[in-house]
Amino acid sequence: RLDKKQYATAQQMAADVRQVWQNCRQYNGPESHYSKLADTISLKFEADLQELLNHYGSSSDGPRAAKRHDTKMTYEEKKNLGHLVGLLDEASTTEVYNLIQAHCPRALADAGGEVELDIEKLDNRTAWALERL
Repeated sequence: RLDKKQYATAQQMAADVRQVWQNCRQYNGPESHYSKLADTISLKFEADLQELLNHYGSSSDGPRAAKRHDTKMTYEEKKNLGHLVGLLDEASTTEVYNLIQAHCPRALADAGGEVELDIEKLDNRTAWALERL
């Protein structure tokens, strides 16, 4: 479901992950080695999830980009977005390039055969669309 982008909120994804831990406990018994590992991983998952929700905002009310596209993205948000774009695989990078080329080509610059993204030149609508990717 995650790869197919079938979750509308982080809470929907978290519910499925929690179900994995519950299934492990149910089928292996609460005292099994596997259940104890699931408990440890579950605690880490919950802590990481909370940190992400605190940093990016809760998505319990649905995708944020749709309601925020007119809100100016902060410097810190653009910095984080730029970092995440830099981590993308080739297929995702192509998707990002095509989106920017279609909606905000002024943010792209040719740098000796390579394309560079000037995150500061992105308009808000394009920046929020990139965040959704």
